[in-house]
Amino acid sequence: MLNHFLSRIRKILPAALIAASVPIMLSGSEVAGTIIKVQELLKQKDYQTAKTLIAKSLKSNQDSWQLWMSLGYVFEASQEYDKALAAFMQASELKTGIDGLEAKITRLQELAKNQAPKQPEPETPVQQAASMMAQAHKLFEQGRTLEAGRLFVEAVEIDRSLLARDIDLIEKCLVSFKKNTAEPENQFYLGAFFFYAGQYTSSEAVLKEFVEKYHTSDKLVIAQRLLKESREIIAQAVAANLAATRAEAEAKAVRENAGKASATATLETKTAKKPGKDKQPEVIPDFSQEQSRQNLEQNLNGEHPALVYARKKALALLEEYEHESDEEKKAGLIWNIGLLRLPIPEVMNSFNGFLASDNVDTIFATLEALEKIDQPGATMCLQQLYKLLGNDDFRVVYRAIKAFGRLPMSADRVVPRIFKIYAEEKMPARRMLIENTVKAYGTDAVTVLDAMLKEAHRADKRPIAELLSAITGEEIESLINKS
Repeated sequence: MLNHFLSRIRKILPAALIAASVPIMLSGSEVAGTIIKVQELLKQKDYQTAKTLIAKSLKSNQDSWQLWMSLGYVFEASQEYDKALAAFMQASELKTGIDGLEAKITRLQELAKNQAPKQPEPETPVQQAASMMAQAHKLFEQGRTLEAGRLFVEAVEIDRSLLARDIDLIEKCLVSFKKNTAEPENQFYLGAFFFYAGQYTSSEAVLKEFVEKYHTSDKLVIAQRLLKESREIIAQAVAANLAATRAEAEAKAVRENAGKASATATLETKTAKKPGKDKQPEVIPDFSQEQSRQNLEQNLNGEHPALVYARKKALALLEEYEHESDEEKKAGLIWNIGLLRLPIPEVMNSFNGFLASDNVDTIFATLEALEKIDQPGATMCLQQLYKLLGNDDFRVVYRAIKAFGRLPMSADRVVPRIFKIYAEEKMPARRMLIENTVKAYGTDAVTVLDAMLKEAHRADKRPIAELLSAITGEEIESLINKS
């Protein structure tokens, strides 16, 4: 019983100490807001987010002793005593006579002295991918393009969001692998770089041959996945074109009927000749029928005509976006890019930028467009989309949650973050939205929540079990007892 009591005290103590020791009402509004958020994060044991939040606030409030005190408490809670000591000492330099701080510093000095060196935590897959990509760039700078390209592929297949940031390197590696196709393995990399460059028909052709010829290759699984994704994207582009063609046909029929009902042909002619009036929409070519390889080769890079058209249109819309000043029209342009359903690097790079915008309407329009593009292309924006879950605007947070429900990606990262939001949410409608989002992950979500439930202390199990129960239908007590 005593051990349990002490355990509970340790859990609530850091947040309680901040509340007691740091007078947030005397701080600036930004500092006060940060400290309040840090208190909540400490309750959730989300130390990394708390550190990031304080570091961001310190950039513009370096002389805030309250922030340095808060940082010290966070480091102390995460048992990083050296760093906690440094933060508290910085606070003491900025303000003398902080109640109890001298005794705390003495105690931390003793703890830091006796603490064994902390073993570095293993890199997460995302961190590993970033390290690989950095190494790939170094190899490329040394002129070792093929080695850089191989490492690039390995990194990207761990974290697709890296794709949209390295358009130049993609093109250069593609040129190199085109010149070095003698080795079977290089054929795989050529197909991969065709895919990364958005040349999906070429990727499909090269990878299809590789899969058929090299059944024992250790690259076979990735090749099969990229081949499947190439075919999916081609199908999406053709389907998008079909939808646009049908919409154009329907619009044309409406215009013709309206013309017949017009009072006089003369009035129709005069109206049509007025400058800027009744501009005829672009006629969208119908690429619904498959063409022969001979016809395909007449198109850019041997690409499917629907892809060639969609790329040209997407790039034109992006250029128009850059020159447009009206926010409503800009949101419409983003929407229209999404309708093309073509996740070429230029588009996804722009979408990453749009998602980082401070404009809520821009973010919402981009999320709508991203959902139209769908997977696998949407994975290129995963990193930026994930960041929206920590946005200061609750509207953005819940719109991002809805996006993850429609594009369930990276359950191991996203589900724990969404759970934290769920645990704090009181509004039934928002809790229902989160439940539906987690349900969209299927067995992946169940696996993640089950692992979280097993790791949690007894008192912390119930909220996790509540969410797990909501998506599986199993009794809460049964879930807790089994964990």
